[in-house]
Amino acid sequence: SPVELDRAMKTIGGAFDGVKQSIASKAYVEAKVPLALSRQTLASTRPFWDANQQPDVSKMTRSAVATLDALDKALSASAVDASAVGAAVDAVTRACDACHATAREGDQQTGFRIKSAPPR
Repeated sequence: SPVELDRAMKTIGGAFDGVKQSIASKAYVEAKVPLALSRQTLASTRPFWDANQQPDVSKMTRSAVATLDALDKALSASAVDASAVGAAVDAVTRACDACHATAREGDQQTGFRIKSAPPR
């Protein structure tokens, strides 16, 4: 439901803030816990987009999950490369921003809402 999607997005946002904080502290192992929560929660939103006949957003969600997987891989290296991790974080941010630009409207002041599906 839209209410569940809103909760999921807030969960992802909070968890990913934790990822970034851990990475900033070079606590790469600790970053993996909120990253797993972000990934799992984001992946669980795809059925919403499918049910609401928004295949483009569903595809963007799948792509964003892949960027989270790439970040996990960078964090899992035996010798973590900080620049690779930074690039992976940037890729996640770009994927999220692109999906938000497509699927939501509103702002911090008025609140965000899901855009209606385009007519087919």
